[in-house]
Amino acid sequence: MDPLGMIWILFGLLVLGGGMVVLQSRLKPPAGTRLPQDLKPNLASELAESRADIEQIVGPATSQEGQANRSILRWLQILDFPFIAGYALLFFALGRLESTRTFPGATILGLVSCGTALAAAVADLLEDVAILRALGGQEVSVRRFGVPKWLFFFLTLIGSSGLFLFSFFPTRESYESWLALVIGLLLAFAGLGGAAAVLRRRFRWIQIANLMAIVALFLLLVFLHL
Repeated sequence: MDPLGMIWILFGLLVLGGGMVVLQSRLKPPAGTRLPQDLKPNLASELAESRADIEQIVGPATSQEGQANRSILRWLQILDFPFIAGYALLFFALGRLESTRTFPGATILGLVSCGTALAAAVADLLEDVAILRALGGQEVSVRRFGVPKWLFFFLTLIGSSGLFLFSFFPTRESYESWLALVIGLLLAFAGLGGAAAVLRRRFRWIQIANLMAIVALFLLLVFLHL
């Protein structure tokens, strides 16, 4: 994929992601509800172990608040489908590019990144379907898809960081080189911190790691314009 294609995908991801963040802010659990590990409602829904957990997040279907929350959560899953396609294409393209580089281990690292990006996308799709099923009244565990989704996503960030740290940083000039270094470090720290959060079940840390990844994507958009 050429840089222009990546720019359009990145732009679409950031715009769509921004809209989803606004929608997530309107998702309000019933008063007095304390979610596990003080997670934000959307992340809590991705890690729900049962339909009852989803009910706790959105509230009873008989209430006006519960109906509004259900509508918001459904829309978030629908909007997530094109978002998944976008990030899968982006990180697959970065992985393919990385696999063509000459630094030690580049081929393996790039191909593994492609694989983990696709695995994260598949798990993410299954996660969205599980949430929609739970909202429809079916008994289902979303966490069995949400946990591997996040783990594969953070592994993809770790793998992709090598492209910037070991290829772009040493070969680009002046500010481009330093920007590549910052992007690579953000991806690496986000991936390592996020993977540790998933493996240690410290799910609140996922929110911080994901924020670092978003900053890295913003900087990547700038980098591709240079």
